[in-house]
Amino acid sequence: MNLNDQNNCERLSAAVDRELKQLSELHAPETLIARVMSKIEQRELAAARNGSWLFWPLRWRIVSLSAFTTLFCVACFGMHWFLNAPFKISLVQQIDQNASSLGFVWNTLSVLADAVELALRKLDARFLILSAALIGTAYLICIGLGTMMVQTAVARRKHL
Repeated sequence: MNLNDQNNCERLSAAVDRELKQLSELHAPETLIARVMSKIEQRELAAARNGSWLFWPLRWRIVSLSAFTTLFCVACFGMHWFLNAPFKISLVQQIDQNASSLGFVWNTLSVLADAVELALRKLDARFLILSAALIGTAYLICIGLGTMMVQTAVARRKHL
């Protein structure tokens, strides 16, 4: 860019700036905020009427998923206890048996965790890095192939 072009750009910029400063300030119509808010409320009401769980706020989805998961687990353990408990065994004895089964599960998981920790200590760091890289690569390949298949299906559906 030569000096003449730069001077022309500066003059043009100054002229545009002068013209813009001479314009009066534009004001939004008084009803704009009300119209925008009503459109937003209509969309929210449509999503609420739809009742889709995906339109819930994220924290409520997390809370509801946690609550339903807990409720499901309680129902499963309750049904297991109800179906397997002879009626002559008292409630305290049944709770004690269930607690001992949970203790067994906890002990088993802790032994498995100790075994994994010991295996990781004994393995070479290069092996672990290579394994992580291979797992990551396999994951990316699965994501790529899945994306390609979905795009192919969508493209075929558009043509039909």
